[in-house]
Amino acid sequence: MKIRFDDDLENLKSRVIEMAVIAQRMIELANCCLLDNNHAVRGEVYELEGQVNHLEVEIEQSAVTLIALHQPAATDLRLIISVIHMINQLERLGDLAVNIVKRVPDITPVYPNIREEFKTIADLSSQMVKSSLEAFVQGDAEKAMIVCSDDDKVDNQNRTLLKKFIHDIKEGRLEPETGIEMILISKHYERIGDTATNLAEEVVFYIKGKSIKHHIQE
Repeated sequence: MKIRFDDDLENLKSRVIEMAVIAQRMIELANCCLLDNNHAVRGEVYELEGQVNHLEVEIEQSAVTLIALHQPAATDLRLIISVIHMINQLERLGDLAVNIVKRVPDITPVYPNIREEFKTIADLSSQMVKSSLEAFVQGDAEKAMIVCSDDDKVDNQNRTLLKKFIHDIKEGRLEPETGIEMILISKHYERIGDTATNLAEEVVFYIKGKSIKHHIQE
């Protein structure tokens, strides 16, 4: 029974990693769509969204079954709880990637400096996602803590862009409709950073058995 449980737990972790790879790919494609004006990748993003949604349901069902059948304790239970939380965040990452690519056709024909405006926040938030997932795979709580501290950089960049777009709208350099779309895209990237932080917090909980949400148990 113990061997079967260990195998099921390892399979659960593998499925989460599979879902994480797909979600990360969706973010990369969204960046490509926005920064490189590559509209051809939008279809792949929509296709991958279906895979992410399916995996979320499948993994959650497996996690609940493991708890019900084996009543795991300590580290194993923390892993399963973290997995349930993480797959929700990974599904959210997929949604954010979809939201970005949906808005690209509305702004690229009328705003020529997309790459210049969004590259920094896209790079920062994408790296946070990558590092949080690496921390999970490697069991590295310290790397996860660094991701949490990087969230301020994304927040600051989002505030900078918000101020610039509002100023450009007021000065007539940016049409209000386009400006709103730009603000929303920046907000999506800020949310990607938040989601990466949530993932990293789950990694710390799984490894160290403590919550760092809202700076608890610092």
